[in-house]
Amino acid sequence: MKRRFLAILMAASMVFSLAACGDSSGGEADAGGAEESAEAEAEDTSGDIEELTITFNSTYSENETNGQLVTKFQEYLDETSGGKITLDILWGGTVYDDTTQFQALRDGAVDMISFNNMQDADYVPYLNFGSYGTGSAENVYECWNQLLFEDEECSALIEEEAAQYNMKYLNNIGNGIDALVSTFEWDTLDEFIAGCQTVGVGDTAKFEAMGLNVSFVVPPEAYDALQRGICDSSNCSLAAIYSMSWDEVAPNVVTDGLWACGGSYTVNLDFWNGLSEAQQNAIQEAADMLGEYSLEMNAELEESMIAEIEERSGITVKALSDEDAATFFKYVFDTNADNALNRVAGDEEKTANMIKILEKAASFYDYEWEH
Repeated sequence: MKRRFLAILMAASMVFSLAACGDSSGGEADAGGAEESAEAEAEDTSGDIEELTITFNSTYSENETNGQLVTKFQEYLDETSGGKITLDILWGGTVYDDTTQFQALRDGAVDMISFNNMQDADYVPYLNFGSYGTGSAENVYECWNQLLFEDEECSALIEEEAAQYNMKYLNNIGNGIDALVSTFEWDTLDEFIAGCQTVGVGDTAKFEAMGLNVSFVVPPEAYDALQRGICDSSNCSLAAIYSMSWDEVAPNVVTDGLWACGGSYTVNLDFWNGLSEAQQNAIQEAADMLGEYSLEMNAELEESMIAEIEERSGITVKALSDEDAATFFKYVFDTNADNALNRVAGDEEKTANMIKILEKAASFYDYEWEH
C-alpha cells in the first residue's frame, strides 16, 4: 500500500489545516448560537458567487502527482465557492503540451495552467531568480511568496512582466528535496568532486562550474546511463530518483540541501479581470490552500521515500553537511544568476531589475552574492 501511495502522490505537495471552536453556556446559549449563526452566514459568500467553469490545461495525467494536485484544486474550489466554480480539465498535454500551453493561455484558448517557468524562461526572465533554494522546503516556498506577492518592489516587477503576456500568477507550488546519486562511495562534497568521472544531468552549468566532466543526460535516460557507465553520478529530485529507481544502479544517495518551488497556477488576465470579486476571492483562496497543501504532501513523501529506498537497496540515504550544502548552493545560485542575466543581456532596464530580484533572493537565503 505504501508503494502504491507513493507512486500516486510522488513529488507534488500538501498542507492545509482548519480549526474551529465555539462556546456557550447557561441562558446565553441560544443568543450566542444565533449570533454565531449570523456571523457564519455573513462570512459565507458562496451564495453571491455566480456559476463558473474554468478551462484548465494540465500537461500531467490524472494519476501523476501534479495531476493529483489539479484534482485537489477542484476540491478546494468546491469548498471556497460552495460548488459554484468547476474545472474543465484538459488532461495529459493532449491538447496543449509544455511547448504550447503558454501561448494558449496568452491567447485565451485556456483560462488557467500550471506554469512551467523553466520551459518559458525567455518570456518571463524575472522568474529566473532560482527554482531551487536552501534552508527547508518552507523557506524556499516563503522566498517565492515574498518575491511574487509580498515584496513591494519585486512583486510589482514580476506582476507587470506577467501582465505583458496577459497572465497573472495565483500561487506557488512547493516541491521536494533534491539529491545526488553516484556509483561510488563518498561523504563530503570534496570527495564527490574528486571521485566523480562524469556526471550525467540535464542542468549542466553548476557541475561545469565545479570543474567536473559533464554529459547531458535527461532524467528518463539516467538509469541506463548510470548502469552502462556513461556517467557515474547524477542529480535530480528525490522523487524522480525514487520513482525511476536510480538507487538500484547508483546506491550512494545523498540529499543536497536544496528544495524546489515554482509551478505557479496561472490565469489568463483578461479572464481574471472579467470575474466578479466573489469569484476571484474563491479562486484565490483555493489556490492559496493548494500551495500550503503542497508543502505537507512533500514532507510526508520525503520521509516515506527515504525509508523505502533504504529498504529496497539496503543503503542509508545520507545528507550533505550544512557546510557542503552551502557550497553546493553557491554553485547553483551563481550559475542560475548568470543564466538569468544572460537572458536579459542588452536591455539595461531589465538587467537592473533582474539584479534587484536576484539580490532580494540572495538576501532571503543569507547568501552574499558577488556580481
